[in-house]
Amino acid sequence: MDRLVTAGVLRRGLLLRCGRCDRLDFYGADEFGGTFRCKTCTADSVITAERWRDPPDEPLWYYALDPLVADFIEQHSDIPIRAARSIIDRSRRPGDASFEVELTIDGQKRPFIEIDFACIADGRLYIGEAKSNGRLQTGKRGLEDMARRLAEAAVKLNADGLVVAGTGSEWSPATIGALERALSQAASATGRPTPTAEVLHLED
Repeated sequence: MDRLVTAGVLRRGLLLRCGRCDRLDFYGADEFGGTFRCKTCTADSVITAERWRDPPDEPLWYYALDPLVADFIEQHSDIPIRAARSIIDRSRRPGDASFEVELTIDGQKRPFIEIDFACIADGRLYIGEAKSNGRLQTGKRGLEDMARRLAEAAVKLNADGLVVAGTGSEWSPATIGALERALSQAASATGRPTPTAEVLHLED
């Protein structure tokens, strides 16, 4: 806990109840002294046994995730990091990773595609797409279009592997089939080697 507090991932504080509006809320250690100011009605209350949550003798420390960390997890932004870490951990040498890499084509203003992660493991390049719902397609692009763009990016970058990673839901056979077809077509069109297609299941 001390390590997470020091890193700013967690905030240490108390659960205190306002003496005016009775609102119970979390207050970080930097938000109170002998008194605290209610986050709802702004009234100041003295910190006494009436104000803190059980036990009655002395207040307990509570912990809250930093808002940025909480939002990071709620948006499933941990999935690409965990996926890259999983790939690097199975290598025999130190690796490296980058996230949210935009690829553009000469003469075009808008990115061709944004890759969720790219990593090096044992001297091999892997690029990947990370999802929480087991679906490659988005509201703007269908399955075949996304598979084509990812495959073309993998081939143009001379990647050794194209990885789709996710938690919970299983990737559908249609998704895997679309990726394999797209990789084969992209490689045939350029005469370059065909990257492998890999499905990576991460625990929730």
